[in-house]
Amino acid sequence: MKVFMSYSRSDAPVAGSVAEDIRQLGHAAWYDREVSGGQAWWSAILGQIRESELFAVILTARSLESQACRAEFGYASRLQRTILPVLCDDGVKVSLLPPELSRIQFVDYRAQDKRAAFALANALRLLPEAVPLPDPLPSEPPVPLSYLGDLRAQIESDQEIDLAAQRGLLLEVKKRIKDPESGEDALELLRLLRNRPDLLASVAEEIDAVVDRKPAKKRRDRAPDEDGGVVTTPPQRAKQATKPRRAPRDAKETDAKEIVSAAPPRTIRLSDDNDRLEELVARVAAASECWTLKVEEDKLNIRVDGNQLLLTASFGRWSDKPGKTLEAMGWIDDSPDAGRALGWLGLGALSVATGGLGAGLLMHKGTRDYLMKATRKVRRFPLSQPKEAAASIVECFGILRPDATSAVVSKGEG
Repeated sequence: MKVFMSYSRSDAPVAGSVAEDIRQLGHAAWYDREVSGGQAWWSAILGQIRESELFAVILTARSLESQACRAEFGYASRLQRTILPVLCDDGVKVSLLPPELSRIQFVDYRAQDKRAAFALANALRLLPEAVPLPDPLPSEPPVPLSYLGDLRAQIESDQEIDLAAQRGLLLEVKKRIKDPESGEDALELLRLLRNRPDLLASVAEEIDAVVDRKPAKKRRDRAPDEDGGVVTTPPQRAKQATKPRRAPRDAKETDAKEIVSAAPPRTIRLSDDNDRLEELVARVAAASECWTLKVEEDKLNIRVDGNQLLLTASFGRWSDKPGKTLEAMGWIDDSPDAGRALGWLGLGALSVATGGLGAGLLMHKGTRDYLMKATRKVRRFPLSQPKEAAASIVECFGILRPDATSAVVSKGEG
């Protein structure tokens, strides 16, 4: 049996678990969706629904809100596909399900244990045989608003965009900001549009107004927990949790208590728009904390040293080119030369003793790591310049990891 999996992208891990159980039971499970997809990707999804024999809905609070999931379900119903809801979220009130779902018996998969797997197997065994597709086929639903790929392609186009097209793009992106599945991506598109060199001032001012009043994260009364799930905000704090907060632009106009009260994000995007990163640097300046950004093996530490912000980049490279490039940009070498010199001295002795064979050991990863582990560059900024420090951090990772799009945030040791 070919099974189509319909789920919100926030529920990808649990959708993967259900799909794996379905495969273990001898069926084929198709689940793949990009919120950034466009018309072509949406057409491919609708084709998979037509080819499926079973339409499985990963039933969660997020999927009930998802425009894409609702459109997929409606299309599957009109195609007369057999539908199987799989309940995967304690936050779903079964008594309040939409009428079209409340009439269908669901599988309780919330525990994700052996009993849930047996219930799923039994449901699949008792399903009626799939019926032929209707003729003629029902009309296809339009691309969901949460799909942003076509808009991104237009915004990143090298061709000049006139005023009418700029306003049209702005209007389309603004429609998607309130969608719980695409809100953050829509804001990112606004920032990309804001950075276009041909953007007219009136459009730029409107984008700035939207971005400045948009909260960093808004999901009604829910917020992600540490494991990526969803926890419910207590009613008495719901209003406070969703209150928009303007990203700090300068340390002088930023309330220190406001910065420190909110926990930093676990990842920060490395892009031309540095609001989140600037907010983290301002937090360090206001509270004398220490935080670390990491991209693979490369790390950058942010802390206060006296009355200055101190940025320390630690990395290892076989070539010294990244270090020289950073020095040309104002970073100062702060590497502990002793460790590296000792390594090179040992290499020289080994080369003499083995007739040059010691150089070959440099190809061993452990040897390379040992010799190159001490590279370190530092740069200082006044406490009143978190914006400039954030821009320098992005430049640094642009040299060390040109392909990186985000960095992992963790508490450092100052």
